[in-house]
Amino acid sequence: MPWTANRNGSFVEMMGQAGGTESRGGAPEGAGNSLRARLRISVLLFAVVLASGCATVRFGYDHAEGMILFWADRYLDFDREQEQFARMALASWLQWHRQSEVPAYRGLLLEAQAMLAQPVDAEQLLALEERIRARLLGEIERALPELARLGLMLNGAQIDRLEAKLAEGTRKAERERRDDERTVETRLERYRGRFEHWIGDLEPSQEQTLRTLLREHPSHWQDGFAARRRWQAALVALLREWQKARPADAIATERLGTWLKQAADPLVGQDPQRAAVARLDVAHIVTAMINSATPAQKAKVRARLADYAEDFRSLTASGRGP
Repeated sequence: MPWTANRNGSFVEMMGQAGGTESRGGAPEGAGNSLRARLRISVLLFAVVLASGCATVRFGYDHAEGMILFWADRYLDFDREQEQFARMALASWLQWHRQSEVPAYRGLLLEAQAMLAQPVDAEQLLALEERIRARLLGEIERALPELARLGLMLNGAQIDRLEAKLAEGTRKAERERRDDERTVETRLERYRGRFEHWIGDLEPSQEQTLRTLLREHPSHWQDGFAARRRWQAALVALLREWQKARPADAIATERLGTWLKQAADPLVGQDPQRAAVARLDVAHIVTAMINSATPAQKAKVRARLADYAEDFRSLTASGRGP
């Protein structure tokens, strides 16, 4: 699918970042390595389901609970009570998500498939991205009371652990991204691999087009990492504040919701004009490559999208929990 969640870029970078990892050799983290993708269960779920080209949607969805809990425990080191609470809350959320949200994703996949029949422009892609972002935000908002309650259950050592793990992950991701962004050729290598994941080998003319596009649209990847650090710090500060003040569940939920809405906005925490230009630049790169695809390449993308859509249909039809 040519779109996914990526806070250092955007959903439209799925073809520029598809198959992304937490770090080289790490576990799937969606199309990029953003803090906000890490902290949104729905984004992580969508990544678990779609990021791996070697697994079916059903396999990813049916194993999402265990994978998400493993990830969360690695960052927070749950005690028995916290793990039990997280497991029950997540199982309930996934059951709701399967019945209420999965059909909408199937519709989006079919819409994306239909878009390939005509030339695609950047505005179309960004509009679809915004719809996906809004849906993901609504999904995580449904889980806010449980997430806030879990945050109130954390102790000081767990918050320290979370802070250290997030900082470690950011440093590693930034170091690797810096290596990828050294020159146009290193950027080309990264983008080429991601596009070929979806459409197969690029033709020489497509590779040259991609090289030209990368020269015309410089990357502003550092901005995303700067914003990522700010939102990391804000989250850790919020959790530490709860340690001292012990707010009521409703207040904690409201405060976490405020943090989420700001953290999920691709233009907040960065220079708005610069961030908007960067998003549009990536959209131009992706749409230019989509429009350059041969009939055979587009057929490959449509077939993959159709397979995903069918898996989503069967997930809804099965009616059973993950």
